[in-house]
Amino acid sequence: MPPIPETEIPPKSSEVKSVPSKSRKRRQAFVLTCASITIILNVVAVVIAIYSLVINISTKHPKGAVVSEDNVGTIACVTCNGKRYIPLLENLSKTVVNGTQLCCAESSEQMSNLMELVLTKPMVSQDGSTTDTSDNNLFSTEAANFSLSKASAHKALLPSKEFNSSKDFVPKFTGERVPLLMNNNYHNDITEHVREVEVYESGFKVIYPGLYYVYTNVRFKPDSSWPCRLFTYKTWDQIVRHKPVLTGQNKTILKTVHTCSDNSTSDNESSFTGGLFRLDAGDRLEVLTSGLGLTHFSNQSSFFGLVMLDSSDSRSTLIGQV
Repeated sequence: MPPIPETEIPPKSSEVKSVPSKSRKRRQAFVLTCASITIILNVVAVVIAIYSLVINISTKHPKGAVVSEDNVGTIACVTCNGKRYIPLLENLSKTVVNGTQLCCAESSEQMSNLMELVLTKPMVSQDGSTTDTSDNNLFSTEAANFSLSKASAHKALLPSKEFNSSKDFVPKFTGERVPLLMNNNYHNDITEHVREVEVYESGFKVIYPGLYYVYTNVRFKPDSSWPCRLFTYKTWDQIVRHKPVLTGQNKTILKTVHTCSDNSTSDNESSFTGGLFRLDAGDRLEVLTSGLGLTHFSNQSSFFGLVMLDSSDSRSTLIGQV
């Protein structure tokens, strides 16, 4: 009887799948490894980028340098000589005019430092000339003697013409500045005063020359229920105009700008500004605004004033704005 041929026994299903399963796992492991390496490389790249940025910033702005985002050019300067005020002078920008090293303010932060020096350091005007403001000549700026200032005034601002303040009115401005007025025949004893300063309907006239702090505040309050986007003008300003008696030419010495926005958190905005100026006898000062229809005329929120800090015969010189 012939022998029965042996038949091949087919492999079990589990054995058939074992080889592909191992191959799949190897592929998955390879993919995970590549992904991990990619993530690590990305993290390293980010760290290197951040480190390079820090090094770059440190190189551009070394320790001790003054960095400000509101640089507006030279506002005012003092001479850099003397050791008493070195900590403050180091924060100011340096320049040389006519062989004299000057420390200047070119931003609001630097102006704050300069204001601490302005009353005790010689001030330098744009032509390079200096004005002595030594301690012996500034007794009136002492806190105890401030109320004894030789000349000062504080007056409420009034509208120069009537305007429609109904809620359905959309303010339409001409784009021209309109002077704000003062009552020169009457003043409220509680909120206003005048001493050794002439008051005109259009502003102040200086009687005694000297160093004055001039200030003003205007409260912008829309008297219309219409949104700002319907206004003819959405940006308006408030300025203090100075007319020197020597030249007779008007010039703006203080200015603030207000923008009307429908997304603003408040409809009531105030714009206070002030600065130190050397004024001559006969100089005139007045306040003007391009947003008359939005000015809220209250003696507690819209006013104009000045205070003499030092009696001097020096010519008119801008010291600085704050």
